[in-house]
Amino acid sequence: MIDARPEAHPFAPAVRGYNKEQVDAFIADLQSQLEAARRSSGGNSLANVGEEAASVLSQAGTAAQALKEQAEQQAARIVADAQVKATEVVSAAERRGEDLKAAAGRTLSEAERRRERIEAEARRAADELLEQTRAEAERRRDEAKTALEAELAPMEMKRDATATAVEELEASHEQSVIDLEQLQRDLTSVLEANRIPANR
Repeated sequence: MIDARPEAHPFAPAVRGYNKEQVDAFIADLQSQLEAARRSSGGNSLANVGEEAASVLSQAGTAAQALKEQAEQQAARIVADAQVKATEVVSAAERRGEDLKAAAGRTLSEAERRRERIEAEARRAADELLEQTRAEAERRRDEAKTALEAELAPMEMKRDATATAVEELEASHEQSVIDLEQLQRDLTSVLEANRIPANR
């Protein structure tokens, strides 16, 4: 008796149903058993051979139908599993995208805050440096002014003394000129008074 039931010949599941090579081998085995039954029925009646053949064909048809249904069920499960996995992959990708977007937003916000902090520190440092530079320039200017005044004070005193001396010399010169003129007049008067007349 040929056993054509699918459960008597389990097949390994493949990506799209059952393994094709195993199914082909099963069908070939059925054909071989059918041919053997025909050869072994040499002493039986034609009716017995027909019944045996009909039984084999019926079992083969049932097996083929069962294989088809199992393959369709397996394919449906594979498709369903693939859809579930695809949905999970898409969901994971969307969550990952949202996480990356949120992380990018946090990074951008942190970079903006850091830029503002650096700019504020740079402005504060520049203001401090400018204030220090102004204070240093003011200090040096005061020092230079003080040193110049200290150097100019003796020179101004000497200039004032020189001017006073020049004024005194001028006044003395004028007085000397006046005295000389007066002396000249006096001498002229004396000479005139002591002159001897020529007719005497």
